Amino acid sequence: MPKAPGQRRIAVPTPAPAAAPAGSVASGPRARPDGFPWPLAGTPRVQNAGIFPLADRDFRVTYRGPTLAVHVYEYPAQMRFNGVQVELEPGDVTISRPGGETSYHLPQPGRHWCVHVHPPPEAGHADAAPCAILPRHLRPGARHLDVISAIRRAAADLDFARRHPAAAATARAAAAAGIQECLLQLALTEATGATPAPGEANGKAAAAVARAAVILDERCDDPPPMPWIAEQVGLDQNYLARQFRTIHGVTMQAYARHRRMERARHWLAVSDLPIAEVARRVGMDDLQRFNKAFRVVAGMSPRAWRTAQGGRRGDWASGGFPQET
Repeated sequence: MPKAPGQRRIAVPTPAPAAAPAGSVASGPRARPDGFPWPLAGTPRVQNAGIFPLADRDFRVTYRGPTLAVHVYEYPAQMRFNGVQVELEPGDVTISRPGGETSYHLPQPGRHWCVHVHPPPEAGHADAAPCAILPRHLRPGARHLDVISAIRRAAADLDFARRHPAAAATARAAAAAGIQECLLQLALTEATGATPAPGEANGKAAAAVARAAVILDERCDDPPPMPWIAEQVGLDQNYLARQFRTIHGVTMQAYARHRRMERARHWLAVSDLPIAEVARRVGMDDLQRFNKAFRVVAGMSPRAWRTAQGGRRGDWASGGFPQET
């Protein structure tokens, strides 16, 4: 069974899943096991990041490793944290502490985004240094897309490090900084009791919007037709469009444009690729059209933006969406 690197996979013979003991099931977004202390000034070391398949059933496989693991789920499932069971929905985020044991039951195979990091020495000790408390299970609504973006950027930074040894240390530091910020944002969301944005749809519609956003995020360089997306997520096209705009504040087309420019900005920041090649990598062979689209979102040309960065990695995802339709 494929799994994310960085964890020991321990085969545990397990009978069909039994009912969890009374008091051990966290069934809602606020019913979570205790959190994990994380130093505010710590620097994690990112081991790997990306999107991985999973098809575990009946909690028969247990995972345990030395890394802290952040997962964003595309599927519904049940998960056990050290024997405490939680119900997962698409868009949920979990943070598994180093050395902990996790296992899954999926009704059908699915995929999840994940990043594994080696924590700084102070992690896990609330009295060792100023720290935040990382939640074990969070249901952040549309904000889960920010976590996916952070994981994608970390994966790209690690790939860059592998391909460019001379700049590997810088690229790994960029990956660590991005994931540290992501972890602190998750802790802040938990600490403030933040919930999905006002007006966000619930239930089936919210899950469908989350799946639509993932499709657009993965295929922003060549977005599929909106009717096809609606069919994939199981909602009427017009209803999906309304719910998507309610949650994200922009249309699906604007969302895809933003994600495409996010990807372009990343390449401009971390590489010396010619601008025409950056445009090609985000699915825009027409350089003039790319320059115009980039200027609409970033407020300047790609060349001017790259010069303004001065070689520093940009934080594109945290800026929110431009006011366009």
